[in-house]
Amino acid sequence: MIVLLSGDGKYSLEGKDLDTVLETGRTLFSLLKQDKDEEFSRTLREIHRFVRGKGTLVEIYRSADVIIPPLEVDPKVMKSVLGIKNE
Repeated sequence: MIVLLSGDGKYSLEGKDLDTVLETGRTLFSLLKQDKDEEFSRTLREIHRFVRGKGTLVEIYRSADVIIPPLEVDPKVMKSVLGIKNE
């Protein structure tokens, strides 16, 4: 699958590496729902490093299957985009 690291290119990942990315995506969503903004930002940095280290850079014109937000994204903005309401 092709993973877009917003602001950092597209990478191809397969197998267990792809499973790690997908699981981390679920974790990121959960952290947002739990208002754990600092942990969200740390985990986002970790997944960016993981994808750059394990993935193979591909041409930018390839369609992305998974999109990972940019490193500098504000967790509050992500909550709004994803429709997560603070209760």
